[in-house]
Amino acid sequence: MNSLCHVCKNETKLVFDFGEMPIANGFTREPNDPILKFPMVSVFCNSCKLFQLETSLKPEEMFNSSYPFFTGSSEARSEEHTSELQSRQYLVCRLLL
Repeated sequence: MNSLCHVCKNETKLVFDFGEMPIANGFTREPNDPILKFPMVSVFCNSCKLFQLETSLKPEEMFNSSYPFFTGSSEARSEEHTSELQSRQYLVCRLLL
């Protein structure tokens, strides 16, 4: 059975079924704790040319209290973004002068 495209709602075609896959960064505290898995099926929409996963997980399933990384709390990432922004601002100012 074909699914519908997440964008244009037209039918998609199966590309590859990877089977049940564990969610990325879905670490457990204990070896026997259950692991959240989802069906990783890739599909293609010929109408809008979007390659996509057939199943979309809810944000709370992916980004829960045990999610290991939050962009705003990483000082190194914040410094990297600040440096990149300053470089781009410099280039824009040079182009305008």
